[in-house]
Amino acid sequence: MSEMQHTPGPWVATLDPQGLTSDDYLIGEEGGPNLDGVATCSKRDAPLISTAPRLLAALIAAERLFEHTWAMNGTIHKEMKAAIKEATTSA
Repeated sequence: MSEMQHTPGPWVATLDPQGLTSDDYLIGEEGGPNLDGVATCSKRDAPLISTAPRLLAALIAAERLFEHTWAMNGTIHKEMKAAIKEATTSA
């Protein structure tokens, strides 16, 4: 698996003070210098996007447990591996 290159978490979602609407949010590294360094999005997408680093870490841990505990290569395991690869591969 490739080394992750994303902005480290945790990420936070904050209302964009310069947004065009009250639905514009900034996503960025908590305590980081560039809060808008990760993404801008709508209020409804902000929780999912800001949780992405934690979700990825949990998926990686679950995939490793799944692989070592059941030593299976079924559909769920393949989907987990594909999602991890997609999230950790540079575009």
